[in-house]
This record gives sequence, C-alpha cells and structure tokens, in this order.
Amino acid sequence: MDGRSYNNDKYRFGFNGKEKEDGIGDGYDFGARIFESRLGRWLAVDPLQAKYPGWSPYNFVNNNPLVYIDPDGKDAEIVIDDKTKTIKISTKVILWGKDATKEAVGLIQAEINSTWNQSSLTYKDKESGITYNVEFDIQVELADGKEKVASEPWGALNPLNTNNFVEVDNKKIADANATDNTAAYTIGGDEGVFSTDPKFIKGVPHEIGHMLSLDHHYTFLGEDEAGWENNIMGALDGQEGASGAGDVEQKNIDPMVKPFVDKLNSLKITAEQHNDKVDKMKEMGELWVPAKKVVPTKLDDKIDDDNMDK
Repeated sequence: MDGRSYNNDKYRFGFNGKEKEDGIGDGYDFGARIFESRLGRWLAVDPLQAKYPGWSPYNFVNNNPLVYIDPDGKDAEIVIDDKTKTIKISTKVILWGKDATKEAVGLIQAEINSTWNQSSLTYKDKESGITYNVEFDIQVELADGKEKVASEPWGALNPLNTNNFVEVDNKKIADANATDNTAAYTIGGDEGVFSTDPKFIKGVPHEIGHMLSLDHHYTFLGEDEAGWENNIMGALDGQEGASGAGDVEQKNIDPMVKPFVDKLNSLKITAEQHNDKVDKMKEMGELWVPAKKVVPTKLDDKIDDDNMDK
C-alpha cells in the first residue's frame, strides 16, 4: 500500500530477546523494568528487591547472566539445581470469592498436598544422563490475607504475575456441574473457579495440572484416554488412583520439565565454548583473559501456562 514500507534494519528485538522501546533511547522492555543498553543500566529498581537484600536493586540475575535468566524482569527463583540434581517447581494459588475462607485454604491445600506436593518422581535427561529429583511446592493462601475478598485481586490482571488466582464459589461450581459435570475449571492457565464441596473438591488437583501447563486426557464423553486411567489429568470417573483425585505419574513430569533441562544443557554448551576460549587465550599469552571460567549450575525460568483451560 502507498505510504507503507518494510525495513528489516528496524528489527525491534535485541538484548535477551526483549523488544526495543524507541521512545526511551536504546531501552529494552523487560516488563517489570526498562534496560538502557547505552548506559548498561536499569531505569528502575527490581520490583522484588526486598526479597534479595544482599544484592543491589539495580542488578540483573544476581550479576550472573551465564547461570541465571530473568524471563519477565521480576524474579530470580532457582528451578533446576545441577549440583544437588534437583528440580523444584513452585507456585502460589491465591483464593478470593464468597467462599474463600481459612477453612477453604486448608481443604484445598490438603488436596494439593496429597497429590502434587507429595509426589516423589524423578526426571532422567537423555542428553546428559543425569537423573534429577523433582519436587513441587504449591502453596494456597487468601488474597491480601483476608477471607471472602469480593472482587478479583488486581494481581490477576497483571500479565507478568507468576501466581494463580482462583475464585472459590460453591454455588457457581454446583450450577456448572448440573450443566456439564464440571467439578472445577481453569481460565487462561492462571485463573479459575474451585469449590470446597466434598462432591467437587477432588477436581482441584486436575486444575492445578493445567496451571502447570498440562493438558487434560479425557474424551468429550468424559472417559479417560487410553493409558490415562487413574492419572491426575484424566477424568473424574471413578478411576482416580490412591488420592481420589488421580495420581501424578512420570508422563505428567516429563513434558513439564524437559524444556527447562534442555535450556540448562544449552547454557552448559555456551559455557564450555567460553571456557575453551579462555584456555586458548592463556596458551597464546593474551594480555587480557576473562577473569575465570564459568560453570552454569542453576536455571531460572517459568512454566508457560497460557491458554490452558478446563
């Protein structure tokens, strides 16, 4: 069309794959704050600085970008620890709504504890041969620490949030169940509606699976897909394993953690290339040599739960 043109010299993405903000010098948008690449400085402090009092509020990934990543500019939680061979997956479920009480927190936490939080599975990486222990730490709490918060917390509207916001409404789930046998449901991967009614609460761990990026494995007739009987992502059809809500099995763990382990392996390759360069520079008597070799042992990332529902 007249007046429109394309110039690939104007590619907008640069450092860490973040989009350049043309109106802010050479700033790159990390979501929670802007990085000014000409100065090598942040234009704001880390919004979670209080969690890391030993670090400058202007630091990035604890000043170690070869070991850590910061996907949204907010946090630097450890997900994979290569030294202890542990993968830890953690999140919070924030309750609000007319039936969100301290009792509801206890009931929902109990269902999560009996499934996800008590699972003791491992993940064996075929590329490295390393076997990791996989741990879950999923905690339930009230929005703002208050019972029966009437409106959706503002954090649920923040696209950068790493929590899950759930309305507890027993009548809403009862009405939905009368229509389509729903026991609980998730919206967009990080929001949903739960019930504490004993008839429906066993649906909670299944929805937590959606919040952790997993698909359901039952047919439109409400029957388990072949091989998914008794699984936590199967149907609530009388085959729900030892917990009554379905079992967390290896087939749930592998697709969840594999992308993280693959990314850590990639960081290790980058580090090896860097270390080889250091050795060669020393052999050649270069005047300037990087201070030390690097060995990535930890990875920080977040599970993408977008567009998951029911």
